Amino acid sequence: MRRDPRPLATALLLALLAGCASTAPLPPATATGDPDREMLPDLVRKAEAALTDGRHAEAGHHYKRIVAIDPASIAARFGMAEIRLAAGDASRAQELFEGLVDHPDYGPRALQGRGLARLMLGQHRAAEDDLRKAVGRDPSLWRAWNGLAQIQDGERAWTASRGSYEKALTVVPDSPVVHNNLGFSFMMQGRIEEATRAFLTALRRQPDLKAAQANLRLALAWEGRYVDALAGVGMAQLPEVLNNLGYVAMVKGDLPVAEAYFTRAIEASPSYYRIAAENLIRLKAMRDAKTAHTAVWKE
Repeated sequence: MRRDPRPLATALLLALLAGCASTAPLPPATATGDPDREMLPDLVRKAEAALTDGRHAEAGHHYKRIVAIDPASIAARFGMAEIRLAAGDASRAQELFEGLVDHPDYGPRALQGRGLARLMLGQHRAAEDDLRKAVGRDPSLWRAWNGLAQIQDGERAWTASRGSYEKALTVVPDSPVVHNNLGFSFMMQGRIEEATRAFLTALRRQPDLKAAQANLRLALAWEGRYVDALAGVGMAQLPEVLNNLGYVAMVKGDLPVAEAYFTRAIEASPSYYRIAAENLIRLKAMRDAKTAHTAVWKE
């Protein structure tokens, strides 16, 4: 009589399972997921926070980790485009923004970024088209308004540019960048007192903003306040500031003052200061032409 093999097989199977359990326990259920992918939301948050704060090296580090986990990450593509734009690599930034302009979440910001990249590349008409589309889809994109205002300044469309700056300031009323750019617009129009106020506002928001510091010195020079314009200038910046003051004086027709500042700029420079030397030659040519014109008029 043949014995039923099933009880023995069952016993052997249970013994094997018991042995496996004792030497190599099964991993916990959570280990069946992908721990790297579970990190992605946190990495994206950290990267975007760093990008917003202008900590581009830190943001770039996070985005590289994101791409290593998810090479198709849209967030990383957008973030790296913004970093390239901030670094002045407008061509690469434009390429990265290119594929995102129709994205439902990133589209308006990608249009803003591509428009600003095109503005840096001197493609003003294409830049204006992108920036207008960007604010049409999201009016809170203050950098797009600021970019539009700069294009309008270049066209001397002062009313339009003032409106664009004001829309930017509606979104970011404390932005030192926008106040500085508005001040430069006023200075281009010859509205020096308003320009000075705008630069001072920018510097109250960000005292170390170099563009506003330089522009304020120019505005003071336009008011004839040359001594005030030189206040607080360090030795490293002195030659450039003296040259800039001389240039303003030359444009204003204050030729003796201009000559004095160009000469001081050359003397203060540790090496040959070509720009100041060329300005001095230009000034002397203007003076000779003015003398010749006066002589002819007298005759």
